[in-house]
Amino acid sequence: MPNRPNATEPPERPNESWDVTPQMARRIYKALTGVPLSPSTLDRLAAAGRLSFKRSPGGHRRYREPEVRALAEAPADAGAMA
Repeated sequence: MPNRPNATEPPERPNESWDVTPQMARRIYKALTGVPLSPSTLDRLAAAGRLSFKRSPGGHRRYREPEVRALAEAPADAGAMA
């Protein structure tokens, strides 16, 4: 699979890992909010630039845990998709 460029990918920062899989991101979100997060909503948030991601060598998205936690802790109206 070719490496696709990603406009939402911020510059690398030391000691930050991109090890949160989509399933883990959804579990973290549900644990913090009590509300399930669907895979398609997670994809839309990433596509809209609200959650940065990096592609694994296999082409799967990986997220940063602090960003997933910040998304879950944002006010309810700030997390709504338009």
